[in-house]
Amino acid sequence: MKKYKLLCIIIIGIIITILISNNRDNKINLTSIGDSMAFGNTIYNIKGNSYNDYLREFLEQKNVLDEYNDNLCINNLTI
Repeated sequence: MKKYKLLCIIIIGIIITILISNNRDNKINLTSIGDSMAFGNTIYNIKGNSYNDYLREFLEQKNVLDEYNDNLCINNLTI
């Protein structure tokens, strides 16, 4: 009896997961938060590409990026 209840719960969970995943728009909102490394500051105090910029470029190439926000990256801040 316990096996049937567990099987029913798993099946219901799978159905709910499929329904939720089909109703999503599959676009990603990327917000970068951090210090000078997240800002892209180099050792010469010049703005370069950060790891967030590389991630943004990758997501743009895949056409899944909806919005990119890097206002929370602070220059000349170390942690």
